[in-house]
Amino acid sequence: MSQQRARSARRPARWWRRAIPARLGHDVRHAARRLARSPGFTIVAVFTLALGVGANSAIFSVVHRLLLAPPPYPAGDRLAVISTAVPGSGIRVMPTYAELTTWREAARSVDRVETVMAIDLAVAGDAAAEIVPGARVSVGFPSLLGARPILGRTFLPEDAAPGAAPVALIGEGYWRSRFGARPDVIGRTLLVSETPYTIVGVVPTAFDRALRGGARRELWLAYRAPSAGSPASQPGMTVVRLRPGATDAEAARELAAIDSAMVGRVVRRPIVERPQELLVHGARPTLLALAGAVTLVLLIACGNVANLLLVRGAARRREIAVRLALGASRGRIVGQLLVEGLLLATMAGVAAVLVAALALRVVVAVRPTNLELLDQVRLDGTTLAYALGVALATGLLCSLLPALRASTPARGGELAAGSATPAGVAGGRRFRSTLIVAEVAVSVVVLVSAGLLVRTMLRLREREPGYQPAGLLVATISPPRARYESEAARAALYRDVLAAARRLPGVAGATLVYEAPPSFAPEFGSLEVAGRTAPVDPDAVVPTNFLRPGALRVLGSRLIAGRDFQPAAGDAELHEVILGASTARRLWPDGEALGQRIRRGGWDGPWYTVVGIVADVAGSVSGGDDGRPQVYFPLDPAVGSATLALRVRGEPLAVVPSLTRMLHAIDPRLPLRDVATGEALARQTVTRQRFTMRLLLAFAALATLLAGIGLYGVIAYAVARRTREIGVRLAVGASAARVQRHVLLEGARLAGTGLAVGLVAAAAASRALAGLLYGVTPHDPATFAGVALVLGLVALVASWLPARRAARVDPLVALRAE
Repeated sequence: MSQQRARSARRPARWWRRAIPARLGHDVRHAARRLARSPGFTIVAVFTLALGVGANSAIFSVVHRLLLAPPPYPAGDRLAVISTAVPGSGIRVMPTYAELTTWREAARSVDRVETVMAIDLAVAGDAAAEIVPGARVSVGFPSLLGARPILGRTFLPEDAAPGAAPVALIGEGYWRSRFGARPDVIGRTLLVSETPYTIVGVVPTAFDRALRGGARRELWLAYRAPSAGSPASQPGMTVVRLRPGATDAEAARELAAIDSAMVGRVVRRPIVERPQELLVHGARPTLLALAGAVTLVLLIACGNVANLLLVRGAARRREIAVRLALGASRGRIVGQLLVEGLLLATMAGVAAVLVAALALRVVVAVRPTNLELLDQVRLDGTTLAYALGVALATGLLCSLLPALRASTPARGGELAAGSATPAGVAGGRRFRSTLIVAEVAVSVVVLVSAGLLVRTMLRLREREPGYQPAGLLVATISPPRARYESEAARAALYRDVLAAARRLPGVAGATLVYEAPPSFAPEFGSLEVAGRTAPVDPDAVVPTNFLRPGALRVLGSRLIAGRDFQPAAGDAELHEVILGASTARRLWPDGEALGQRIRRGGWDGPWYTVVGIVADVAGSVSGGDDGRPQVYFPLDPAVGSATLALRVRGEPLAVVPSLTRMLHAIDPRLPLRDVATGEALARQTVTRQRFTMRLLLAFAALATLLAGIGLYGVIAYAVARRTREIGVRLAVGASAARVQRHVLLEGARLAGTGLAVGLVAAAAASRALAGLLYGVTPHDPATFAGVALVLGLVALVASWLPARRAARVDPLVALRAE
């Protein structure tokens, strides 16, 4: 036996025994037993911390995926998107094919330049054309994103040569739905917009979703070099891969220099951006605001858990004092209390994963339609590590100060059996009160932010849309150029479509417009007014729409002065224009707009006479559309693509089947795409505000609940600690109403201080939401007053319950207990 002991003594300690001291395992087991003996405290602490950490982790996963993580492609951290800024305007356009060719040859900061243009493609079917979401891409685009074909191949350089046979890639989903996943699909032909394309490969449907904001594409056509007569064509979004070490700013400067050296071009400033900036569609302020809100909620949860631990430490001071008197070191006591807090945090971290999964489902359910990439956000390893890390960090933060306070050496009185208020409890009470004041203040900030967005949504509902979205149905008609090449053929087709649409049951009117309201087409060139030497409108891009005569009645636009367009005699062009009300006031602030003449500057085109003024169409608040000029020109009768607008009696979507049959009767291969109701299009203008408001309201409700629970806990604990004092007061004649009033005043003092601090903080923080507000200032008095009222009521309820309990204390029972 002695030899075995000697061998054991010589045996080196295992690595995990050296890394994890034996007493740490003892502390963990001790902490687990202590927490098991207090299930109420454990459940409340874990639940509170899990709510804060879970909500924070859910928003972190969104921010990480949309703003921080590079696209999941080879060298994704070096991918960038290039656009060019129009001089004198914030409008950006995509580079031309001539620019792309020059950049490929001359740029040294980029090693790949590819393009992609999303487009819904009309594919001929057995009975009628079907609309397939697709894209025209440069031949190197699939290989840039590392697409690996399931069958066949991807595009080759020779596929882009002039005169090359048209080829296409299809997505796996389309391959299975239309071709039944047949392996002999390679080499088959698709008739796309009357042009035959040979299928050369099958690729994963989602290979480009992360770059295109989550939108699904099922058909990719190889973009071929334009003919010599169209060098200024724009092939679509430009995606480049920077060379190692090259920065966005360096690439932008080099491309600008290359553009400046090109002869015969109007120089536009190239802008190099990471794909994440485009994917979120300008939603960065929204996401950052949500991240700030959940961080504040997490701070409130930390405050509540810290208060619980302070109360628990105060209740255990006599036990800790005994242990210190028996020789235990303060470090040993602090270590055990920290282990207890970290064990709580670990359990909260596990529960937070479930909360985060639920919160993420809510975020996806209320996402805007233009943030499809949210559907791909998952609780991956990064998010799980973040959740656990935040849980452990908050657990350590919440338990450190309570551990230090609880382990403070006794200064007398702690060991006395009759001591009801040990030394140091007053200091702990002050700290707990400070935490509650901070929680209330943080809740005010979140509530004010949510309240401002609620007020914004109410104002947006009240604003005049400028037309009647209810009862409006729109759909895009794009005649294939191969079959409707002449202007006469297209004009005849549109006449037949309008005549047939007006005969449909339930249709009160039909017209053609270029863009369905509230959208406008950007027209380049400032407006010129006859008789003036310089353009009076400094905007280089004017939101413009094109209408057929009678369209104002179908759209439900409110005509303020003048008239609608009237049909021109014969084949004569109609040189009339209709202006939005704000545009007319802007161009002629002191005179009459009707009868004046304008034209698009720099075009040397004809002058148009102002014949009507209509109410402004309410656009996207976030996009800055409100307040921009709005101009309406006559629609070309032979336009290449147009929007069919129907005024419907009853439910607009009920007309879609008969409308589809009507188009098929005119031309079975004429597709109907982008079908939508006017109300759906109007709602899209406020999607960002609605998305942010819903989530902020949820976080504000959670923050208010946690703050109310924290206030209740502090006051309830104070009442419990002062039971003997309250019993004495009642015994010597104090009334129950006076005791209750005293407790309520204590709660009012804490809540009032928190409200005052929070309102000041909210006044500073609300300025960050200015870009999301409409008709409401960041310092809206009604919102601030409403938040103060709500939190005042919450504080009243949280204080009234302990006050009611204090007023019912039986003096004899309280004194007998002491």
